[in-house]
Formats: sequence, C-alpha cells, structure tokens
Amino acid sequence: MLENFDIFDGDADVYFDPLVMPRLRPATILYDLEPIGVGTGACESLRGYFDRLADSHRVNPTALIEDVIAQHLRGLPGYSIRITTRSKQLSRHFISGGASTESITKVLVKLTGVQELDSCTMLPTRGIIGTRGLIRSRSCHCPLCFQAVKSKPRYAQLLWEVECVTACPIHNIKFVESVCGAERSVYTHKPQKKLLSGVCSKCGSIGYCCRNDTVTTASSVEIWKAQQVAELILHLPKAATIFSQERTIYGLKELVTKSTNGVSAIVANNAGIYKSVLWGWMNGRFPPNLPQLLDICLSTGVSLVSVLKGEPSECECPRQISIIRAKPRKDRASYEERESALRQALSATPSISIAAVARKLKLHRTTLIGQFPELATRIIKRFSEFRKESSVNRRQHDLEVAGAMIKKLRDAGVPCTHRNFSKLTNQYLLPETSLWVALRKLLSEE
Repeated sequence: MLENFDIFDGDADVYFDPLVMPRLRPATILYDLEPIGVGTGACESLRGYFDRLADSHRVNPTALIEDVIAQHLRGLPGYSIRITTRSKQLSRHFISGGASTESITKVLVKLTGVQELDSCTMLPTRGIIGTRGLIRSRSCHCPLCFQAVKSKPRYAQLLWEVECVTACPIHNIKFVESVCGAERSVYTHKPQKKLLSGVCSKCGSIGYCCRNDTVTTASSVEIWKAQQVAELILHLPKAATIFSQERTIYGLKELVTKSTNGVSAIVANNAGIYKSVLWGWMNGRFPPNLPQLLDICLSTGVSLVSVLKGEPSECECPRQISIIRAKPRKDRASYEERESALRQALSATPSISIAAVARKLKLHRTTLIGQFPELATRIIKRFSEFRKESSVNRRQHDLEVAGAMIKKLRDAGVPCTHRNFSKLTNQYLLPETSLWVALRKLLSEE
C-alpha cells in the first residue's frame, strides 16, 4: 500500500489496470517471420520467404518441407504433387495461383501465424489472370538489387518470378539467370551450402558475385511491362476489394469501346493475339493471360491495373511501339503425323511418356489423349510399367553397391558408420538418398 498520498495531484490522477488485459499472440510451430516488402512492388516471393524461414530454423528447406509441411498438407488439394526443393516445378507450387499454392499458403499461415502470406504469391489474382505460363521455371534476379542491399537481408522478389517480366523497373536493366558462374572445383560441400535467396547454392558467393555478367540496359517496352506488373503486385494485399472477374470483363469492354468504337478484332490484331482469344476474355469463358493482356494495354495506351479495376485509364507508354502486328500462326502437326508419332512411341526403347510425345509435336498431352484414346492408353500403360521396372532395378543396384561397401569396410576392420560410408563414397550421404536407404536396410536385416 502507498502511504505517501502527496504524490497524486488529485483524485482524477489515480490510474488502475485496464479491465481487459492485452492477449498474448498464440504460440506457433514455426517462427512468425514477417515477409519483406508487402504492399510494395518489391514484395518478397513466398519461395524466398520459405528459404529465409528454413534458414532461421537452421534446417534445410527440403527437410522443412518433407518433415513439417508435408504432414499438414495431407488431405488438401495439390498434395498428390511431390513438392520438394528438387522439383523443377517448385516455383509454380509456391507462387502461382493453383491449388498447390493455396494449400501451401494455408499451411504456412497456420504454422507461422502470419496472415499476409497470400500477398507473396499470385493467389489474389486467381480467377482474374490465368495461371498458365505465369511463373518462370528457372530463377533469375537483378544484380544491382542484390548489390544495393547492405544492411537489410537479401530476398527474392515476387516480380522476378513472373515469366513475362524480364527487366528491373528500379534500375532499368535486364535480369540475369540465378546460376553459378564459378568453376566446379570451387563448389562448396553439400552440408555447408547456404540455401538462401541471394546466395549462390554452388559456390556460396553473396549476391551471385561469381557471375561476371555485363549489365544490359532494358528496352523501354520491357521497363514499361515491369512497371505495370510491379504496380499489380503493389495492389495484391487489397486485391479482393478492388479486383474481380466482372470488373475485368467490364474493363476490357470499355477498353475496346474507347479505342476502336467496339471493334475487338482491331484491338486483338494490334496486340498480336487472335480475336477469338479476346472474345473469350470479354465473355468470361477463361481469364486473360498476363503477357497478352500487357500487349493489349501497351497497344491501346492504358494501364494494367486500371483494366483489372474496370476503369481503363491512359498512361505513359513507349511511343515507338504503337501497333504490334499479329503473330504468325504456329505450324501444327497434322492428324497423320500425330498418329505416326504415337505409334513410334509404342516401339521406342527406352519407353517414352505421352507428355514427351506431345512436347515433340508442340501440343498438350490432353489433345493427344482426346484424339487417340486407345493409343494414348497403351503408351501410358507401357511407360508406367517401364518406370516401375526401372525403379526396381535401381533399388536392386543400390542394394548391390551397399552390400559391397559394407563388405569392404568390414574386411578393412572399419566400423560401418555414416561417416565411414561418406568417406568411402567421397560424398556426404543425405538421409533421403537411395544409397543410404539401402545401407540402412541391409544393416537392419543383420
């Protein structure tokens, strides 16, 4: 109790604890790491965020996916796809607006408690912009963005993952591919590699300094497209309130009306796309494709975001590109050529998949399956049996190699430990490698 009441100026100066105490943030399985740049054109991508999250936990991203994330993905859409860091489709799983991206985002929001992670993907534009060809398969970056960062952590931007963006809107230079430029002799040991955005995973150089690329100035069209996509990413946190399929359709119709008095064929021809594609967008048959939608905005001189809002407005565009001629139609394989390619695939050695045949013909596999269901079924069955047989042979070969390694160590009087096996193979055996699985199986059977 306070005995000296002179410290109060009056009765009104006595303070009490509030009736409702502030609640503590609920505990989460993973750190509540905040994404960088949300609400700006330089927002961090979800894949880069996941790499930083794994680094903060001092674990490998592969281990975090397979040991933690995969357990919570069971039963959700997109779980049938094998999501690992070795997959070529990793960027699409993490960033595009598909079912797997939605499931991964929900799991990460649940495990970290961070609610704005969907703004690090293209999920807010789902149903408004098509996802096919939206995300590039190979990573790239702006070298000056990595060099400009000194005190802040280097991170991968969502803008760098968009396929149609090839330049940095800040430094006006072209992107470079995120691959190592050093010799193989200076590669770091696998357990010592830093799997983090802005760090070369091969030689460990910061900001990919191992690449001696000359900075190339981007064209005015490339810079304009990068600025438009950056403005779109800036509006992702509030996309649910300002974007919708109905507004996009209305914006396209208004764009056609203002530019050519309602003649959509002229707009499509100037943008280099087929008029049937633009008709499908304007009638809600399918969402617009981002690269083609940018070409339409460029040829008509309007901004991308204004069209998606339903209020097309003029913006500054490169004047030397006012009209873009229509692209020539691609040569497609005839019906006889498709059937011949499928019959050749039935006798090919080793067996090839229906997807490989479709890629060779520059078609989608569903087109071949729909036209030739009997031949496609036989090819799919043959390739499935080939994969099963290859898997069995590969496991048998690993068991033979593992048996020879165990025998060699025991003949030399050396204990069969993980370290000795790694020395024998001259490489670090990770837990998920097939050779280490075979070694553990033989040792457990003894």
